Order: sequence, then structure tokens, then C-alpha cells
Amino acid sequence: MVEDVNKDLKDRYCKFVSKIPTFKDKQAKLGHWEDAIKSFNLYSVKNCSQKLDIIGKIVEGSEFGFRSFYKKYFTNFLFLKDFLLARIILIGEKISGTISNNRITKYEHARALEFIKKKGLLFEYLEFIKSFGIKSEMQTIRYFYYLKNLNDVLEKQQIKGKLNFLEIGAGAGGFSLFCFKKISVFRYVIVDLPEMLGYAAYQILKYRPDLSVVYPDEFNEGLFGKENKPTVYFLLPKQIEYLPENFFNVILNFTSFSEMAPEEIIRYFSYIYKIGKQGAIFYNVNRVKQLSKKEEDGVIINNPLLFPYGNNDEILSFGTDEFHYATRTGIGVIPTMTISRIARIKSNN
Repeated sequence: MVEDVNKDLKDRYCKFVSKIPTFKDKQAKLGHWEDAIKSFNLYSVKNCSQKLDIIGKIVEGSEFGFRSFYKKYFTNFLFLKDFLLARIILIGEKISGTISNNRITKYEHARALEFIKKKGLLFEYLEFIKSFGIKSEMQTIRYFYYLKNLNDVLEKQQIKGKLNFLEIGAGAGGFSLFCFKKISVFRYVIVDLPEMLGYAAYQILKYRPDLSVVYPDEFNEGLFGKENKPTVYFLLPKQIEYLPENFFNVILNFTSFSEMAPEEIIRYFSYIYKIGKQGAIFYNVNRVKQLSKKEEDGVIINNPLLFPYGNNDEILSFGTDEFHYATRTGIGVIPTMTISRIARIKSNN
């Protein structure tokens, strides 16, 4: 619980939140996260406890945040109740296509539970989220499944030691929390819009207050890489240019490239191939996305099959994302094409 976190850590977080308006890029296109960013409108709130309470409610009420169990226990019964509900929903889907057409959260969660069960990972997943004291959601299952994929690749490719991670667009930081739990991560850099960094930093504060954190205004290029304990960096999009070359072992992007203008995608890819180590893992899952319907802008379609990948990448897997199709496909419903790609990059492409 955030209430139990050291006061100095909370005050430091609140100080960062109060500075977010000074970090904002007025030219940035908000896209998919527009509602979440507009919700981050609490700069007039002076009291730190009130800020934390407001942000906590936004995060828990969103599609990207964890939802805590507010009881001192977490039993398998609570989870299995959800699973039984999922089975009922899935039986209903076979009877009525109208249920399948519904994008309500509980239906997506039901399909995600069925997916993870078919993979033989249901009870491993249960034990994993039990350690966080959080409720099962479609998003937590997705994070867990992607984590399993990533961890399997790291083991097969024998990438070990204190690893450096970069995630571009991290939502509320849920995947970073899962990575710290399962993988030997030493530095985890999150690059995102300032308001989204506020959400991610909140969850790190809540679930892993033991981690060292560095906020955008605290970033020191000369000190980066000299930490003596596991550290999370929260950086703005423009700060990626200050990260050292040939540094990161793992680079991640889940869904946010789809939301970016083509020139921004090209910019990020140019840095990825500079700051990723030779043979670094680059794992991204993105969907085909039409960005603009305005006549004056023309129609821009992002296609992850056409992203500017390096010619010399060693592709480990490349194809449709199983999880997306399992959770979004219903009777008479075909989801947007979503592509998963895992590769070892060559930074001298």
C-alpha cells in the first residue's frame, strides 16, 4: 500500500508530479492515451496524500493499472471464481454471437483466462500475481504471457547477468514490475509522455518502493550507468538521445508504436539500433492502425510489418500475436491485425 511507503519517497514523487506541466510537449499527439493523459489534471492539488489518492484511483480504474485486493489474504477461491465466470461467458459465446461482439472488460478477461489455461500456465500465473496481491485482469495476463515469451528467449539465447532494459511507452509500468520479479534486471528505463510517467512511477512507488528511481529532471548523463542498486529511470521522449550507445540488453515496445506518427517511429528506431547492444533482444507487439481521418492530413496507416527494422536482425519469431487474437476474436469478429516480433538486433545495420 502507498500509505506504508516512506514519506520522503512519497514527497519526492509528488514533487515530480507537480513539475509535469513543465515537461509537456505541446506538439505531441496523444492518440490512444488521450483520455488517460487528460485525467492527469491534478496540478492544483497541493497536498501530497490527496495527490496519491487521486492518482491511485485513476490507475486502478483504468485499463492499464493494477487493481489491488484490499484484504489481508488472497485465496485461490477468489481467482477460481473469476475462472468459473470466464467458463460461463465462453459457453455463452458459443450460443450467442452478440456476446462475442462485446468489448466489455470481463469478456476479454474471460478469453484471456481461457488462453492462458490452454497454454498450461493458469496456476503458474495465479501464483505469480498472488505475490503482488493484485486482481487478475486481461492486461495482467497479457503482461505475464509476454514475460514468459521474453524470459524463454533470454534463457535460450543465454543472455544473463545484470540486464539493462528499455521500454518505450510503458503505460502504468506494469510490465516493468513483472520483469523485476522474474528477470535479473538492474536498470529499467521507461521512455514515455510525462503524464504516463506519472502513472508508471506511482505503481513503482506502490509495489516496489525498494527500487531506486530517477525522474526526468534528475537525469544526469554523466552518472547514468554508475548505479549501485536496481534502478528505474523515467525519461521523456526527447531524453532518449542522451542514452549511451551499445548499452541495452533488452528493448521493448507494446502497442505504442502503432499510435505514433511515421517520423516518430523512424526516430525511435534510429536510436534503438544505436543504444542496443550487439545481439540485444528487441521485442515489440503492435497492430495495424489508421492514425488520421482528417481530409487535410490524409490517411496514415501504421503497419508493423513495414517498420524500419535493421536488415541484419536475427529474427527469433515474427508473426501474428496469439494473445491478441485469442482475447479479441469472437463469433463473427476478426480483430485488427497485430504483429509480434522478437529479434536479436545488430546495432551496425
